[in-house]
Order: sequence, then C-alpha cells, then structure tokens
Amino acid sequence: MLARIQTQPETGKRVTALNIDLLVPRERPQVAVTINHEAQPRVYDHVVSTLPFGSLRMVDTRGCRIPFALQQAIQSLQYGPSVKVAMRFSTRWWEIVQNHRGGVSRTDRPTRIVVYPSYGINTNAATMIVSYTWTQDALRNAAFVKGSVAGTVLRDAILSDLAQMHEVEYEWLLAQYQDHHAWSWDNSEFSVGA
Repeated sequence: MLARIQTQPETGKRVTALNIDLLVPRERPQVAVTINHEAQPRVYDHVVSTLPFGSLRMVDTRGCRIPFALQQAIQSLQYGPSVKVAMRFSTRWWEIVQNHRGGVSRTDRPTRIVVYPSYGINTNAATMIVSYTWTQDALRNAAFVKGSVAGTVLRDAILSDLAQMHEVEYEWLLAQYQDHHAWSWDNSEFSVGA
C-alpha cells in the first residue's frame, strides 16, 4: 500500500486539534490539522481519522461542528480494558502434547483465553497468545504487565495455568519458555482501552 501512495505517511506526530473552515470559507471546506509543537496548522482537503474514540477525546474537535447527538455517542461508547500476552517457546509443545493446530481454549483461571496459532504448523515458529483478557480480568492482569518482577509474576501464573490446562508439569513447560510480551490496551495512549 505504501508503495502506491504518493505522499508517505508521517509518524510521531500528535494531532491536537481539527478545525473545518479555519481559513477562508469555500464551496468545499478544508480541514486544518493542528500538530503538537508546530506553529501553523496543516490544511487538507480530506482527513481520514483512524483514532479510537478514547484517543479522539484528547483532540480538540470544537471546530468540526460535530452534532451534539454524535458527540454524546462518542463520549458514551464503552471501551474496556484488555490485556494480551504472547509467549515464545522452544517447541510447539501444544501440537505435540494435545494436537492443537489452531483454535482457542478457555479457562476460568486468570489466563482466560488461549489462542493456538493455525499458521506455522510443523515449523519451529513456537509463539502463541497465552492469555487474552477483558474487563475485570484485564484490570487485574494489567498490574503485572510492566516491570521485571511483575512480568515474572504474570509469566509464572500463566505458565501454571497452561500446565494445568494441558496436564503437563510446570517445570517442563518453564524449560520450554523463552520469552513473553504483555500488552495492556487500557494503558496505551494510542488506544485508551479496547
């Protein structure tokens, strides 16, 4: 897609305000986009916003003439906390132990949802989503997303759940473990919830 568009997108630019018809009124309105730390707004014929509404709330849109009913809808849309954890293992043990070749498992343990990849079957690509949580479960897991000690607590709890779910020894699974990455959408300034 990037190769086909003439003007390449810029990253690292925080939009702080959008304003329609900031300049001279025209038959076809233009949009003035104010970017943090830039003296003058940029003016465009079209703007496509892909911001989640939680992030859009941090942009001054008073100059957009958004109808009150739409403003209320944007304000009341429920975004909730969500945490996703992926782990990399030395083998695709879930295929070996229980022949999981794609799909989902659910548990009432803090891990909640486990997603088995349907790609990479019979390869060495041994990464899977070991926990996907929403709402209250995500709020609880989010406390353990950052920090080395907290990350170890989350890792150990998930490995324990996986060992119980798949009827394998925790120590065996820990030996398969290589790395993990946890992400909380609730704590991300770019999504402000999921």
